[in-house]
Amino acid sequence: YRQVTPLDNILLQQQVFNLIESLQYSTAINISFNCDLQETHLADDIKLNIYRIIQEQLNNILKHANASVVLISLLEKNEHIELAITDDGEGFDTEAERQGIGITNMLNRVKSYDGCLEINSSPGSGCTVKATIPFA
Repeated sequence: YRQVTPLDNILLQQQVFNLIESLQYSTAINISFNCDLQETHLADDIKLNIYRIIQEQLNNILKHANASVVLISLLEKNEHIELAITDDGEGFDTEAERQGIGITNMLNRVKSYDGCLEINSSPGSGCTVKATIPFA
């Protein structure tokens, strides 16, 4: 499901819809996307990194979570972009050592904008990844 993402004039909401639509054909997961973001005043690099975070977490969910429902929320709150991705999958111990680099990649993308990334999960209770990124 790899897609080439344009590097300028990114329409973030449309790109996320395209990603979700492509996943709907190949998986039984029900993915909802709520977006209330004026993306016209966001730099393309921030939009691309938000897209990559969504893509990375959806990939994690497909590989590991065994989820049936995913909720993606992208909102403007108090001069910040707030991205939340929640699934109803198996969850995991956030203290356990991780094998892959997906979460590290997401963390580094968020930190590069002086944002923060929270991961709330435990075995049996799904997962929520929440990124908060200040407007530049």
